[in-house]
Amino acid sequence: MQEVHDANATRLALAQAQRSMPDVPSTALRALSDSIAAEVPDLSAGEALSRAGTQLREALDRRTAARDQKILGARGDAARASEAAAVRTATTR
Repeated sequence: MQEVHDANATRLALAQAQRSMPDVPSTALRALSDSIAAEVPDLSAGEALSRAGTQLREALDRRTAARDQKILGARGDAARASEAAAVRTATTR
């Protein structure tokens, strides 16, 4: 019974990790740019916008890397669970 529970939990974790990430709101770039401009008033509007774009890209890269790592972990868990179930099945026959 524990095997079934573990397999279901692994499938759920993998499904959650593989969900598509939500889009960045269309207003995020402008809001971040305005925030940067307020913090660093010496920047031009273009420089603030460039920094905002860079920060959003870096944040998306980090989110993507974290999701990919979660997928790899879930796939590894699934493989280990499958292997363990196969070993238990082979030894009980």
